[in-house]
Amino acid sequence: MRWLFEKWRRYRASKLKWQEHENWFQAVLYRVPGLRRLANPEKAALRQLVKEFLVDKRVYGAGGLEIDLGLKIKIATLACWPALYLGFGALEGFSSVVVYPEGFRAMRSKIDAQTGLVIEYEQEMAGETSQNGPVVLSKEDIERGLAGLGRIGNVVIHEIAHKIDALGGTINGVPPLHPNMSVETFSNSLSAAFEALKHDIAYGTAQIDSYAAHSPPEFFAVASEYYFLAPEHLNAIYPGVFSQLDAFYRRSI
Repeated sequence: MRWLFEKWRRYRASKLKWQEHENWFQAVLYRVPGLRRLANPEKAALRQLVKEFLVDKRVYGAGGLEIDLGLKIKIATLACWPALYLGFGALEGFSSVVVYPEGFRAMRSKIDAQTGLVIEYEQEMAGETSQNGPVVLSKEDIERGLAGLGRIGNVVIHEIAHKIDALGGTINGVPPLHPNMSVETFSNSLSAAFEALKHDIAYGTAQIDSYAAHSPPEFFAVASEYYFLAPEHLNAIYPGVFSQLDAFYRRSI
């Protein structure tokens, strides 16, 4: 039955009036060096994924934000980039995207190590993903990432990495791997780098975003950002992580 849904999605995508979309698509490619360097066949494959994304996902504005075509294309293009060599199935873990004008606050909880009490607090967020919920993004942070402002990273790629991770049944930093990949090798490579990052943070020598040290899932998501946006940097710092992500995302194949 799945093939029928895929066929219907591709049919609907073929009916999109694409000319106006193409201008925005090209604008995103121009603004992101990694996308700009794609070969023409890869750009064509990405374009097809974007078309399917637009007919398969719903993008909603929150906090009074109106969603225009340009924003939709930006989100779709960046979201489809990690799926370029994996196929649209990598994006099937969600059906909607919610976008706030700026960073938003979400309730969080943690256990106090000394008292054992659960402490609830608000945290400023640029994006959020749960196992079965929508992808939640900040427009301000999407634009900041496209402009190359601040840290190396992109909130859309980050949250899509979480959604790909979630396809394994839980968000744990180990996505469903290809049959020729070893779960043990993947886990050990990322775990070693995760522990090394925590050490580097303690000594003020961290060379990637310290948010990656928050948890193994966050390390996977941040490392995925670097894999697409600064692959040479990631390979120089954590070659084992780069090798495993390269085997998973299949960018070099």
